[in-house]
This record gives sequence, C-alpha cells and structure tokens, in this order.
Amino acid sequence: ADLCCVGAPIYNYTGQVIAAISMSIPAYRFRRSQTKYRDAIVRTAKVISERLGYYGP
Repeated sequence: ADLCCVGAPIYNYTGQVIAAISMSIPAYRFRRSQTKYRDAIVRTAKVISERLGYYGP
C-alpha cells in the first residue's frame, strides 16, 4: 500500500528542536486533503512547543 507522511518539529523553550510529530496515512486519503493533514500536524506541533515554553515565529 502506498503511504504518505507529514511531520513537523517540536521546539523547547530555547528554540532547539527536541522532537518531531508525524502522521502516516494511505496515499489516496492524503492526496484528497493534503492541506488538512499538514495544517493539523503543524498546529499540534505548535501547541506542544508552546507548552514546552517555545514562543517563536
């Protein structure tokens, strides 16, 4: 089965990347809603980073 993966970095309070979050989904689903999946991962990584004290750009 074809898969697609989207990911985003997670930052700590100093702005250092300390982890990442990703999601793998079947390619046929990803192709239909790329923006939705990308935005969800980026938004989630931002929330986690902010909870760790990061408030960058």
